[in-house]
Amino acid sequence: ILGHEFVGIIEKVGNNVHKFKIGDRVVADPYFTCDKCMFCISGHRNLCRSRFSLGIDVPGCFAEYVKVPEYALWSIPDHVPDREAVMVEPTAVALRAIKKCGSLIGKKVVVIGAGTMGQLISQLAKTSGAEVIVLDVVDKKLEVCRQMGAEHVINAMQEDPIKAVRKLTGGFGAPVVIETAGLSKTVEQAVDMVQPGGKVVVVGLSTKPAAIRPVDVARNEIEICGAVLYIEEFGEAVDLVSKRMFEYEPIISHMLPLNECREGFDLLAGQQAMKILINMD
Repeated sequence: ILGHEFVGIIEKVGNNVHKFKIGDRVVADPYFTCDKCMFCISGHRNLCRSRFSLGIDVPGCFAEYVKVPEYALWSIPDHVPDREAVMVEPTAVALRAIKKCGSLIGKKVVVIGAGTMGQLISQLAKTSGAEVIVLDVVDKKLEVCRQMGAEHVINAMQEDPIKAVRKLTGGFGAPVVIETAGLSKTVEQAVDMVQPGGKVVVVGLSTKPAAIRPVDVARNEIEICGAVLYIEEFGEAVDLVSKRMFEYEPIISHMLPLNECREGFDLLAGQQAMKILINMD
């Protein structure tokens, strides 16, 4: 059963559960780790080689009920709507990506990909003091990013994205490029549009090789790093969502009942949707 982002009400608890009770409204960190390996012990549980997750390794939340361990749960205040509470998990991923960038105050930041992750990262980059440039191939998604504060949007099907970024950055390229599209081509573009001494943060999960010339990385001292999942960022995301610090409504394009999940995937595959929520009522 797929699904790892959810908000729900506790209906039943095990005998050893003490921090939560029936009726509590919660979200869950869907990634479970061993807490014993060198990565977990050193504070990098997101890199645990034994980690497993809801919706991938164990039954997920595209169902009426889902089972999770107590330590993974976080309470959500009643004043936070379900439509916002369900966004805690992707917000945590976006927070992790932004942290990997270092200080963004006064910097031009390119975000490649205007899907849910790109849109959340764009918001965070903006609130972190950056001038945001977003690239995508779908005008509707780019318009959402513009509405939420991005200073520049570029449709990579209508103009050369590398030339466009260089034009906006005085010919040097951007100090920080965050790749969220998950394509080998866009990883290559990220390296081509970052300035000498700049940083590329890879968030997208492409499994195909990207053609990057090591000489360009070395001579320009380009730093390339990955950002995966989260550590303390999940709790931070719960806090930010509880304080209603994000604008989620423009990102949510559809609300579908559980029995229309297949239609939702078809909408996403056809680039006809952004963030789709599943309503269990």
